[in-house]
Parts: sequence; C-alpha cells; structure tokens
Amino acid sequence: DEVDQIILADAQTNGGLLMAVAPEKEAQLVDAFGDAGITGIAIGHITGSDRICIR
Repeated sequence: DEVDQIILADAQTNGGLLMAVAPEKEAQLVDAFGDAGITGIAIGHITGSDRICIR
C-alpha cells in the first residue's frame, strides 16, 4: 500500500550503507561506486584505539 511504499523509499529508513575497507582500497571503492552512479564518500577511519572520537 501507499504507506509501505513511503517507508521503503524513505532515505532515513532505506538506502544507507556503512562499510569498512582497508585504507589502500578506499579510492578504488569510491571510484567503483561513482562508476555505478552511486555517491560514495569516506567519513572516517579506524584508529585501533578503544575510544570513540568524533570531530
């Protein structure tokens, strides 16, 4: 029904994807997304620390 379609098409509930890749593969992955017409962007990195740091 219409409500289901709205929920399934809502960018807040569908469509987002968070991935972790090796730093040396970041550019290759972002380029592959771009080639497929999908926006890909790096938003952070893993430091190995046991603390979370958001800047």
